Amino acid sequence: MSASDLSAVAGLPQAEGEEHLGMAYGSLEGEAEVVAGGAGGGGGEGGADGEGLDGEGVDGYGVAGDSVAGDGVAGDAGPPAPGSFVYTGDSLLGNASVRAVTVREGVASIGGSAFYECTGLAAVTIPDSVASIGDRAFCGCTGLTLITVPSSVTSIEDYAFHGCTGLTTIAIPSSVTSIGYGAFHGCSGLTTITIPSSVTSIGYSAFAGCTGLAAITIPSFVTSIGDSVFHRCSGLTTVTIPDSVASIGDRAFTGCTGLTAVTIPDSVTSIGYCAFHECSGLTAITIPSSVTSIGSGAFSGCPGLTVITIPSSVTSIGSSVFVGCAGLTTITIPSSVTSIGGNAFAFCSGLATITIPSSVTSISRDAFRDCTGLTLITVPSSVTSIEDYAFSGCAGLTTIAIPSSVTSIGYGAFQGCSGLTTITIPSSVTSIGYATFRDCTSLTTINDIVTIPSSLTSICDSAFQGCTGLNAAAQTRGFATVEEWVKHRLVVAPRRFSVVACVGVARRQKYEGRGQEKLVSELLESLGDVPDDILRVIVGFMGEGVGASTLSSSPGFFSFVFNFFCFSL
Repeated sequence: MSASDLSAVAGLPQAEGEEHLGMAYGSLEGEAEVVAGGAGGGGGEGGADGEGLDGEGVDGYGVAGDSVAGDGVAGDAGPPAPGSFVYTGDSLLGNASVRAVTVREGVASIGGSAFYECTGLAAVTIPDSVASIGDRAFCGCTGLTLITVPSSVTSIEDYAFHGCTGLTTIAIPSSVTSIGYGAFHGCSGLTTITIPSSVTSIGYSAFAGCTGLAAITIPSFVTSIGDSVFHRCSGLTTVTIPDSVASIGDRAFTGCTGLTAVTIPDSVTSIGYCAFHECSGLTAITIPSSVTSIGSGAFSGCPGLTVITIPSSVTSIGSSVFVGCAGLTTITIPSSVTSIGGNAFAFCSGLATITIPSSVTSISRDAFRDCTGLTLITVPSSVTSIEDYAFSGCAGLTTIAIPSSVTSIGYGAFQGCSGLTTITIPSSVTSIGYATFRDCTSLTTINDIVTIPSSLTSICDSAFQGCTGLNAAAQTRGFATVEEWVKHRLVVAPRRFSVVACVGVARRQKYEGRGQEKLVSELLESLGDVPDDILRVIVGFMGEGVGASTLSSSPGFFSFVFNFFCFSL
């Protein structure tokens, strides 16, 4: 491309002989020299003796300093227009006056940060001698609208065109084998790009933030889609993943809100962390039987997703995998799955039923939290623990059978399950956590009204707080509230339970405004025949050498019981 052609593309004024700034051609040192030239004639040697007479060439456009072989620039080509430069190797970093660049023939690579933040640069011509475009070579060139990458280029390095917001299209030649980290990151104006089949690797965040990109085809020799490659490409509606791809990296398609459907080939074995996070337009996706692991948050925040089948090759469902998938109504969990991570299905408000396979041994924290549409769930006999807040806020759940394999129910496990009317606590349960059944306002039956199984060794305070439906049932047995009934059950329960149980009783009575002396008196009564060895532990903790027979009259014990049970725990 001639200087005049380049100037036309860049929208530059054509020189008409007046004084201007140009760039030297052919400096021995490879320097980009800017000179002043006089009104030129029809050509001439322009410094044939190699000295150039300070830019005043004979009969033509002179070049300052020593020139290659003493030859000047042919005058019939005309002088370069203002802002037009020839690149010979030196960086023009941050030069806002640069409008158009011709890379000199013979240059093998465009160096790192060569045109970094040359915001006025509009057009570049790269010759066939160039084999690589260096790190951040055109980074921040917001005015760049046109560039042709020749077939001699084999690599586009990291962040080479990062932030070139004015670039609308680019053709990557078939000679390129790798695209570096963030190479086109933030090229928001880019609408089309062709990635040739010669490319085998696409670096981290290569096309992240290319919001104008609508469709892309990944070539058949790419084996992995790297982390964040298409992160926040909100305009992307179609992507073709070839069967050469074995893994989809972390956040690979996060925030691709325009993506409606994705077919994952059966060559893929792993789907990374947040791979399709916040793909709000995604309505369908097929996970092939080749996939063995699904990373945390992989499909989180995809409210348009309605149905998904997890293949039998998957052994674990990571934390938050489907959190916030409000449109999800059906999901099949295969018997190969042994663990369901925390928050895995939290806030899936459209999920109505789910069957947990017998291979699962625990239901993790917040696993089904706020699944307000959930009406039926089957907990298999393989489950040994229901962790904190596992079903918290499942207002649509009316009944649940806890299998006899369960030994512990975590904090708030069924808190706010306002539709729950019946629940069975098996005799295998040894502990019930804080606020486990809090605000289960419709609950009327828990076995025989909160029957405490003989296996139970601890129950935390407020386990049944706000269970207004249980109050009526408690009243039929002569108790004002369910809390009073629970207190009674704790008193008559096995002695190994009494010390832990009294924590809840003590705190409740304290908050009801009862005096310290009456509180401790009732505590001693509820403790009953506490084994002497337990009393010694308590006395030893106080630092008083008081025997069991005089314990109740000890001022130290009074203080200890009140403070220990009401404040310490």
